[in-house]
Amino acid sequence: MVSLLRNPSLSHRLWLILLLTLAPLAVLIVHDYRVERERAVADIEQRALTMVRSARIEEAAARRQVKQLLSTMAHANDLEELNPEACNGLAARLTRSISDITVIGAATADGNVFCSSRPLPAPVNVSERNWFRTARTSADLSAGQFVTGKISGKPGITFGYPVRHADGSFRGAVFAATDTTWFDRLTASYVLPEGWTSVLFSVKGEVISRYPDPERWRGAALNAETRSRLVAALKTGERRILMQGVDDVERLFIMAPVELASGDLYVGVGAPIGKV
Repeated sequence: MVSLLRNPSLSHRLWLILLLTLAPLAVLIVHDYRVERERAVADIEQRALTMVRSARIEEAAARRQVKQLLSTMAHANDLEELNPEACNGLAARLTRSISDITVIGAATADGNVFCSSRPLPAPVNVSERNWFRTARTSADLSAGQFVTGKISGKPGITFGYPVRHADGSFRGAVFAATDTTWFDRLTASYVLPEGWTSVLFSVKGEVISRYPDPERWRGAALNAETRSRLVAALKTGERRILMQGVDDVERLFIMAPVELASGDLYVGVGAPIGKV
């Protein structure tokens, strides 16, 4: 028997038979793995999209709340004369009445801020802000703009609402900006399986909030290569991105724009790739 196995020709034939026997099994195993992986990825994507859609409810509620707040301010008696002292008092009272707001204020028709719930660090002009430009020509709440506040110095979504004369001409605008707790609440609003994460990214690839442990990851950054890939993917409209998070764990992220921020922010729900 040993001599037969030492016969190269016979040995090669035995290995060929073994290969022909096992090859279909290997192909089947690979095929089944790919099918199961695709199924798992599809399941993750569906679950993530369901979570993202649930945030739309909170976004809509936040928009209604801000609209009511700024509409009330715009039509208040304290704003009739655009008097800074009266307006400052009104802005401070309104700020205390609503959570997740960093600053409330008002600007004249040329964009100079004359009223603020927080002390102004220096003269502030907001005429170049998109929310202000929209308020000039709109009769309603502007779209939100994700910016670093000139008064608070912190990132937030700022909304504007027009203040008009009786004849409809533009007198100025009132505004309100969210604070970081709103971002944290958005990323924490999902019921995430173990090992999953939700992250709020800017369109530039900055990490605005990350759940779990938002305070721990505040200010953390993606590595340069990952950030570059993320920015490129968002520009091309890609919504399923495999990448390392700020904790260096590779995850499949399902991305969706935050509608309140006019395309400046994206929320990503990520599942560890090792569990896919």
